[in-house]
Amino acid sequence: MPPLPSRHFLFALLFPLVVHSFKYQIDERYAETAKWSYTETYMYGSGQGPLAWNNGDASVHLNLSLRLSTLTEEDYVNVSVLFYHQKETGKEGGAEAGTEGGVDYVPDSDLCALEFPPGASDRAMHTVMAHKVEAAPGEGPASTEWAARVEADYKVVESGVQNVLFQICPPLVSVSEVGLAGELSFRNPYGFLPGRFYGYLPFEGARFFAFLVFFLVYLGLVCKHRGHLLRLHYAILSVLVIATAESLSWFLAFSHMNTRGTPYCCPFPAVVVSAMVFELVQKTVSRALLLLICLGYGIARPSLHKGEWLSLLTLSLLYLGATMLDEASEIAEARQLGGSGGGGGGGGASTNRLLWSFPALLCDIVFLSWIYMSLVTMMKILREQNETYKLELYSRLSNTILAFVSLFGILTLVVSLSRVGVFTWPWTLLWIETVAWEVLNFAVLTAVCFLWRPTPTSQFLAQAKQLPTTEGGRRGGRGEEGGIEFSMGSFSITDEGEEEEEEEEEEGEGIGGGMDLRVDGREGRFT
Repeated sequence: MPPLPSRHFLFALLFPLVVHSFKYQIDERYAETAKWSYTETYMYGSGQGPLAWNNGDASVHLNLSLRLSTLTEEDYVNVSVLFYHQKETGKEGGAEAGTEGGVDYVPDSDLCALEFPPGASDRAMHTVMAHKVEAAPGEGPASTEWAARVEADYKVVESGVQNVLFQICPPLVSVSEVGLAGELSFRNPYGFLPGRFYGYLPFEGARFFAFLVFFLVYLGLVCKHRGHLLRLHYAILSVLVIATAESLSWFLAFSHMNTRGTPYCCPFPAVVVSAMVFELVQKTVSRALLLLICLGYGIARPSLHKGEWLSLLTLSLLYLGATMLDEASEIAEARQLGGSGGGGGGGGASTNRLLWSFPALLCDIVFLSWIYMSLVTMMKILREQNETYKLELYSRLSNTILAFVSLFGILTLVVSLSRVGVFTWPWTLLWIETVAWEVLNFAVLTAVCFLWRPTPTSQFLAQAKQLPTTEGGRRGGRGEEGGIEFSMGSFSITDEGEEEEEEEEEEGEGIGGGMDLRVDGREGRFT
C-alpha cells in the first residue's frame, strides 16, 4: 500500500499548477508563443467561503507590463485576457491536478475571434492595445517591439477552477518572445491561501491548541509531583515542548501566507523554513521517546545498557540527517518545477526525489521495527513476571498504536482508491491526505503523556517489583479486593550487620483498588 504524501510534497507536486497562487511577483519570458495561461486551480466563490468566511469576496487581480517582439509587420497588436470559471475540470480547463493541465497548457480556443474554452463560464474579458516601441533589423525578417500594460480585477462568483488566459492578437501574428513583469494575485474570501489548502489553517490551529492544553496539564502535574519525578517525565515534557512549538510554527506559517499572500515556494519564506526545521526535530525526538518507553526505560528498567543508548542516539542522528536530505531534495524539486513552469523536467526530478528520500524511509522502517519488537518483548517479559500493573500500561499503549495505525491504513487505502479513479475526493478535503502522520503522532504522544503522567507513586512504581497476591502465587497479582503488592528490596540488614533474605509475604489486603508497597520491610499504602 503506497504511503501517504507529506504536505510539503503535495505543495511541491502541485507547484507548477499553482505557481501563481497567492500574491505572486511575475518576471518571466515566453519564447515563440502567442497564448499562455495561469491558474489558481480551485477557489471559493464570493460569499461561498468555508465556515465563518461565507460573506467575504473572492477576486483575481492583474497588474502586468508586457514587452513582446513580432517577426511580422502588423498594423496593430493587442493583448486579450480572459478570466473564467472552468466547469469541466481536466484537460479542457488546464487546471486539474494532473499531467495534462497547468501553467504551460493552453486550451483550444481563439480569443481574437471571441471563441472561448469549452466549459468556460462566468467569463470576463479585457483587451488592451499595445503600442509600438521600436523596430530593430535582424537576421532575416524585421523584429518589431511592442509594449502594453494590463490592469484588471475579476470577481469570482462561483466556487471551482479559476483560470486566466492570455492571447496576442491578431491570431496569425508571429511572436518571437514575450516578457512579463508585474503581479498576479488570487484572493479567496478568507485570504490568499489556495482553496484546496485552506484546511491546513484550521487544522494546524486546532493541533496547536490541543498540544498546548496537554502541555499545560502535564506541566502542572510535573510541578505538583516534582519530588516524585523520573527522568522519563522530563523527556516527555521536552518532547511536548518541541511538538507544541512545531504545531505553532506551522499555524503561524499558514497564517502568514494567507494574510500576506507570500507564495509557499520558491524561495521558501523564512517562517516556512523554521516550521520545517521544527517538524524534522519533532519527528526525531517523538520516535526516540516512543522507542525509549518501549525499551522499558524508567518503568520496567531503571536504565538502559550503553550499547542501547549508543544505538538509539546513532539511529536518531541518522534519521534526522536523512529527513533533512529528503527535505532538501523536495525543496530542490520545487525550485526546478517552478523554474521550468511545469515543463518536462518534472519526471526526472520526481525520480531523483524518490532516490533521495530512500534513506529516510529506511531509517523510518528501522525505527518502527525496533519500536514494535521492543514493545512485544517488554509485554512478554512483564507477562512472565506477573507484572500485571505495568503490563496494563503497555497494553493500553499497544492498543492505542494499533487503533490509530489501523485508521492510518484505512485512510491510505481510501487515498489510493481515489487516485485510481474509484471515487472522486472533494477538492475541499484534499488536504486531509497529508495529515495522517500528524494525527497518529498526536494520538501516540498524548497516550504516552496520559499513561506515564507524574503521580505521587511514580518512583515507587518504577523501582518496585510486583509480588503475586493470590494464594500459591497464581498469575494475576491482585487480591480478592483488588489490591496490588510490590516489593522494592530482597534483603534486609540485621542489627549484627548480616544480610538475611527477606521473605515475600502474600497478604492481598488492598481495599478499593489501592496499592500496598513493601520497601525493605516498611509498609506503605497508596490510593
